[in-house]
Amino acid sequence: MSSKRVTFSKAREQLSTLIDEVRRSGRAVTITKRGRPAAVLVNCETFEEKVGRPKQKPWRLRGSATWRGPVDVDEAIREVRKSLQRSTEKRVKRMIRDLSER
Repeated sequence: MSSKRVTFSKAREQLSTLIDEVRRSGRAVTITKRGRPAAVLVNCETFEEKVGRPKQKPWRLRGSATWRGPVDVDEAIREVRKSLQRSTEKRVKRMIRDLSER
């Protein structure tokens, strides 16, 4: 569906008319500033479809973890820190390589 394009100044002058038109027709109105799209006026239904409803996540965490008995918290923290250190070192090396190739 193509949208009607109006300049910012024209949209300001005719805002009430544009709102009625969008509500009645369901057709979006693109508002331009200096020839470039700056905003889009859409009806409430379209807005709710695109933005208003929270997206459902395709996965859930509930039930995905299992308890395996006692955990040595200090050891778990050390493992996480080592993993973060390795990850950071890899990123730094990659950044240095990318910068030296420029």
